Amino acid sequence: MKDFTLLSLSTPTQSKFIKPQRIHYLLDKEEYLWDMYHSFDSVAILLYSKEKHSLLLLRHLRPCAFLRDKRGIIYELCAGLVDKEGKSIEQIAQEEVLEECGYSIPIQKLQKINTFYSNIGLSTSKQTLFFASISQEEKISEGGGERDENFELFWLPCLEITQFLQDETIEKTSSLAYMLEWFLRTKNETNI
Repeated sequence: MKDFTLLSLSTPTQSKFIKPQRIHYLLDKEEYLWDMYHSFDSVAILLYSKEKHSLLLLRHLRPCAFLRDKRGIIYELCAGLVDKEGKSIEQIAQEEVLEECGYSIPIQKLQKINTFYSNIGLSTSKQTLFFASISQEEKISEGGGERDENFELFWLPCLEITQFLQDETIEKTSSLAYMLEWFLRTKNETNI
């Protein structure tokens, strides 16, 4: 993983990812203000390898998390922003699996699980969650994401999912926790 050093913290005037806004509204004829930001929706994909009997996750250095605990390492799903015009969320999810993890999977393998608001107190964005099985014959590159991303691929053996979920020293996203619980509830060797 690349070395991370915090240089400064400032308020952006423009961003290609978020747009700060203030909502001015009435509630029972009383005025209120609410600060929020508009951001892109996203997709996230839980990937399962029957050959390895493991789930493929990302061990990601996130600068925001670094500000909180000085490690900044978060375990998360393969994911990406819905920021490509003319493409379905399934096409974007398929591209993210290739870009980040190096697997070229047919779009039909993507099983949509659910869609949620991802940070309702601050943002308008929603995240759509998918599941897909992958195989070694679909591996066509090392993955690794874009230049400004900093993550490693991490194989989580299925036998260790419960321990991984319960270990609070392992920082993880809520969407990852949800999908791991979903996997434990709905998948086993006979229905994958």
